Amino acid sequence: MGLSESDKSKLSTAAKDAKSRLPKDGPPVPLGKAVDSSKAVKSARGKPVDITPEQQAAMREREERNKREERERMRRDYLTRVLCSVGQRYADCDLKNYQCTTDAQTDIVIQLEAFGKSIQSGEAIENLVLFGPVGTGKDHLLVAMMKVAALSCKRVVWINGMDLYAAYRDAIDGNTTEQQLVTQYTAPDVLVLSDPVPPWGEITPGQAAFLFRILDRRYRDMKAVWCSLNTRGGDEAIERMSAQLVDRLKDGALCLRCNWPSYRKPKA
Repeated sequence: MGLSESDKSKLSTAAKDAKSRLPKDGPPVPLGKAVDSSKAVKSARGKPVDITPEQQAAMREREERNKREERERMRRDYLTRVLCSVGQRYADCDLKNYQCTTDAQTDIVIQLEAFGKSIQSGEAIENLVLFGPVGTGKDHLLVAMMKVAALSCKRVVWINGMDLYAAYRDAIDGNTTEQQLVTQYTAPDVLVLSDPVPPWGEITPGQAAFLFRILDRRYRDMKAVWCSLNTRGGDEAIERMSAQLVDRLKDGALCLRCNWPSYRKPKA
């Protein structure tokens, strides 16, 4: 179907208008490509547009401000994720409100303060393992360090050992593959395991194999694992988990023994 006289007139007018906008010298700009405004001005007027020092300083300041705002957004986001994962009971935990009634407790807090400062200064994050009986505040200390890492723009994922094994069991019965689950726990900067030792008995072969895949992958990727263990020390942990698992957890780790009575008391 041919064009009407009216359509031909409109196309002719549009073509003339487009031609009038082309630079007087230089090659035409290819269709579909963005035009560099500084080059277009230079080609049309014969000289480049200079940016004053004041404009350059303003541009740098704007870029720095955007970076600061993005970093602050990440800090808030990562901290919120930490608080949501650990629950209300641990939301207010930090090193300042950890009750120290013995020299051993004070010494551990001092060591963790130094550990936190190394994270804040941008040093590589190392493994962290807290041994000790139940109720000695190991998770309190872990959450305090998790906050430090999150506020240093590190992505932190926390999970209870029994919940981790439940997710593994559900994956077997569902549509999630074991590899997808392993990838989920190898992605974050810091993985925090709250007592992967079962409350009774030993870890099953299937649980051990699944946990080893996670720990070994993080070991190879040089990513930190922080862990609390309700055991008297490394020997008991080996008995109940396996030498391979404990070896991965302790590699380059700050290992601290929390050997004092439980904080948990019955209501008076």
